Amino acid sequence: MLLTKKDILLLKNLPDQTPSMFTVDYGLRSVNAIRNDNKINLENYSFSLSGKFKDDLCYLVNSEGIHPIAFFDEKTKKHYKLLATPDWPTTAISSVPMHRVASPKIDSENKITSLQPHGKILDTCTGMGYTAILCAKTCREIYTFEKDPNMIFLAKLNPCSEKLFSAPNIKIHEKDINTAIYSLPSDFFDYIVHDPPTYKMAPDLFSEKFYKELHRILKIHGKMFHYVPLYRIKSGYDFPSTIARKLKSVCFDVSAFNEKTSGFICRKRKLNS
Repeated sequence: MLLTKKDILLLKNLPDQTPSMFTVDYGLRSVNAIRNDNKINLENYSFSLSGKFKDDLCYLVNSEGIHPIAFFDEKTKKHYKLLATPDWPTTAISSVPMHRVASPKIDSENKITSLQPHGKILDTCTGMGYTAILCAKTCREIYTFEKDPNMIFLAKLNPCSEKLFSAPNIKIHEKDINTAIYSLPSDFFDYIVHDPPTYKMAPDLFSEKFYKELHRILKIHGKMFHYVPLYRIKSGYDFPSTIARKLKSVCFDVSAFNEKTSGFICRKRKLNS
């Protein structure tokens, strides 16, 4: 069960010792709730409401109480958080949010709407699974890749990611797309969503070598959405133009940079055509 600080404040204001129905998991379900002074019972889980709770964190409720969803992984040497937002939760890896935190839902929807995918699609970086979930509405098959088991763990805690694991047309591959891409067939996908993390976190996913492989596995005239972060923008560096040049060099036609989605729509053309 997932709660935010906003939920906890509402729980504090429930009538004392009066059974109520309370919405949890980002509005996806309702449970029985009863408050007894500074303690709350939610669907047989009990915990104190008197602790300190942060505005930007999601909290997990289980048989052991209530816990912030935030941790450090010794293997990756990174901090992970599940962040509370106005609509769908997002993650932060070492303090870098993986969506526009004002609205991860709108951010994800804008990207998919710009592409309008159908058929067979590759989602290069699973994350919270929002790309795969949205594409599942119109696409026959979605192949989604995630190399970090911590992201899969967080997605399983996130109620808004539930369809990632239940939709029959989504196939999750817990592998690094940077290496797994070489085993994918040529001319295989109708569409690709390439929504990598920051350049510092995954420079190989912005390389010409990787783009050549994306071109190879995409069908002729197939389309790709490529998210491009505004890397070093404060120092005047035009990172989108650099990426556009790389994409064109491997025979993608590239649209103008879309500030709304922070990305390009790319169409595959034949080599040397």
